[in-house]
Amino acid sequence: MALQISGLRTPGLGDRSYLVGESREEVRRAQRQLARIGIDRPAGESVAPEVMDASSSSYPVADFAELARLIRSGHRPDLVEVRSPEKWAGRRIPGSINLPLGDLQSREGSLPPGLLWVHRQAGSRASTGASLLAPSAHQVVLVDDDLSSAEGLGIASGPEGLPQRL
Repeated sequence: MALQISGLRTPGLGDRSYLVGESREEVRRAQRQLARIGIDRPAGESVAPEVMDASSSSYPVADFAELARLIRSGHRPDLVEVRSPEKWAGRRIPGSINLPLGDLQSREGSLPPGLLWVHRQAGSRASTGASLLAPSAHQVVLVDDDLSSAEGLGIASGPEGLPQRL
């Protein structure tokens, strides 16, 4: 059984959960399980076996140590932080692009072409962001690491840095 449950928290719209499964029965089973924990109705559902096939698309996964090595070697990768503007304003990787997860699909055309490193505070929703961008013209690298690791490596800063906000 391969089921994906993705959740978005959108200001003003509340929490929304989406189910994607290999079969209608799998989605129904997941809905019953979610109802037991108080999530009565997901915002959307889909039966998409090709989406659930791990071989159909993939992207590299890295941590902040790998990103720090790249930066220190003189490369400046495009890093997209899919956190809320409020969280991004507190601490971030200087030079990063803030594009909240809920705005990603509608505004992906504003991102630079080519390879994008995608991150959020602790990686789990960054994988959703990377998954949304992977089918597009962008190549993505998921940064699956906690922002505190970037701070420990000296590549994250507070609001004194002036990264770009899209």
